[in-house]
Amino acid sequence: MNYADRISRSGTASNRVPFVGFVENARNRRIVYALAAIVLAIFVFFPRPYVARATLVPQDTSSSAGTNTMLTLLGGQSQNFASLLGGGRVSNDLYLIIGRSDSVATDVINRLNLVGPSRPYTTLERAKVKLAKKVDIHLLLGGVMEIETRTNDAKYSKDLTAAYVAAISKQLASFGRQLITNKQRIVEQ
Repeated sequence: MNYADRISRSGTASNRVPFVGFVENARNRRIVYALAAIVLAIFVFFPRPYVARATLVPQDTSSSAGTNTMLTLLGGQSQNFASLLGGGRVSNDLYLIIGRSDSVATDVINRLNLVGPSRPYTTLERAKVKLAKKVDIHLLLGGVMEIETRTNDAKYSKDLTAAYVAAISKQLASFGRQLITNKQRIVEQ
């Protein structure tokens, strides 16, 4: 008998922990390892999440900086007037607010026909809540907007991301046209 055997067998039944006796049995250890392997295999292979990502670079409003410079050259007080024309850059947070807005979510739901009697969701509100859990819209460095969709269906992830890209692009274009209209109205006055 070697030293390790003497140490492990030196305890008596009265001072042993019951768990130690269970672990010392090789058959019990094999059963526990097999059960752990089965549980891990289930978690690893089922369900498999699919991620679809798309990036958008919002429009650059720095073209209005030329208006700002021109009005500054004409007079000292024109700086305030230039800021009314939108001489400053639009905040990246504004793009994020547009991307996460209800109008974008409603547009996506309408594009994919997600609400109805034979559709995945029964109400518009329920569809918005579920989409908010599946789709993440966030900003990367430099103001690049990323849309990330996680579902268990690859085609649905791709379609949902494409619908969000189309809806956000539509809203950003509408926002850009509204800015131009406001600038033209101020200049004409």
